[in-house]
Amino acid sequence: MYTELLSQAIGIPAAGISPASQAAGTYTTSAVDLGDWPQVEFRLDVGAISTGGTVDFQIVGSATSGSSYTPITGTAITRLTEAGGDSNKTVTVCVTAEKINSLGMGYRFIKGQLVTATAAALAGVSIRGKDQHFGPASLKNDVSVAQQVLFFR
Repeated sequence: MYTELLSQAIGIPAAGISPASQAAGTYTTSAVDLGDWPQVEFRLDVGAISTGGTVDFQIVGSATSGSSYTPITGTAITRLTEAGGDSNKTVTVCVTAEKINSLGMGYRFIKGQLVTATAAALAGVSIRGKDQHFGPASLKNDVSVAQQVLFFR
């Protein structure tokens, strides 16, 4: 009997943004190919936001991996702020290739875009995906995955 493990069902399709103190600026993940990963979740983990700081996140798309990316309407989070008590929060943004395709923009590739403004914020972004093919999704993990420890049965 074959029982698919969670680690096999969900893969890591692209490199995210490593958790660190992110100075005011724009940070972008690696590209995810929606042809291989029709369901994608971006997880934004925010630690301390410095006084006056803000954190924004959205998904950007492009027809090709090397072209310029533009924001995808409806994928932006509500701004996280130090003043609003939003330090130490997690936010997820889930998208499907089906929904992105329905926009008619021709986007095959997506990235997560993190913007910190005014002051630094501790933040990182990880990406999870479910592929459409048979077999473990984890076989298509991004090269940034250094280890995968499985403890089962």
